[in-house]
Amino acid sequence: MSPKKIEIEYERDMRAHPTLSNGAYFMLHMAEEQEIGRFYYLISSLMLSAFAIESYLNYIGEKHIASWKEIERMGPIDKIKEIGAISMIDMDWGKRPYQTIISLFKFRNDLAHAKPKILQGKKFIQEDSFEDFDVKVFWEEYPTIENVQNAKSDVLKVMEAIRRAFGETSGILENGLTSIVSEL
Repeated sequence: MSPKKIEIEYERDMRAHPTLSNGAYFMLHMAEEQEIGRFYYLISSLMLSAFAIESYLNYIGEKHIASWKEIERMGPIDKIKEIGAISMIDMDWGKRPYQTIISLFKFRNDLAHAKPKILQGKKFIQEDSFEDFDVKVFWEEYPTIENVQNAKSDVLKVMEAIRRAFGETSGILENGLTSIVSEL
């Protein structure tokens, strides 16, 4: 006999930022542990960190800011500044963690909108270091273990400051709840 079908009602408070943040952490861990593919793990971690904070901004904005529809169209840095102004968070953009956020979104935008580019110039180098010479754009230079560790840590610091400013009771890495009601 097959199981009886029942009708259920459900409601889920879906939050992407915990998944994205955990993914960034996992990619960083992989980069620290494995040399093969390290660059790609670092890129992935940075992108997921950028996506995580942007998702958190949208979560807070939808929940707490009446004018969010207008703010939502802004770039992520402007969204953070607007949220800071609304909640009176003191943000020093010349120091960490906010300085890191600027670099993180420069990286994200440069990579997301990358175009072919001819890199030209002249430079004096040591004759014996010729084989190590390489020319890179920002999105190729930025993914280092130190920068990724800073991005991961600083994204969480900014998210936590925003959480506290808005009196959020759930932690920044808590997934939403699912409620299910059924009648038998």
